[in-house]
Amino acid sequence: MPSRLSPKRDRRSKPWTLTEAKAKFSNLVDRALSGEPQRVLRNGREEVIVVDAATYDANARPKRSLIELFSALRGVELDLDRAEDDSREVPTF
Repeated sequence: MPSRLSPKRDRRSKPWTLTEAKAKFSNLVDRALSGEPQRVLRNGREEVIVVDAATYDANARPKRSLIELFSALRGVELDLDRAEDDSREVPTF
């Protein structure tokens, strides 16, 4: 299954070390702009992925707002009453 971030490419490019990414930042950006997410490692761990702005914007935007999500419940009756349960004693203060 192709990645959502990189429809143009199925395989991952070799990750950059942080030192390499700093030294060749312009090249890293060019590759990200060509549609290849660029992974950057720090202390051997993948810490960030650099993608072009259009890809970021397409994936960062929520599909629906919270208001739209809850508006689907309009008119639905919810039973929010809690049943009495004698299974444990509740201390009275």
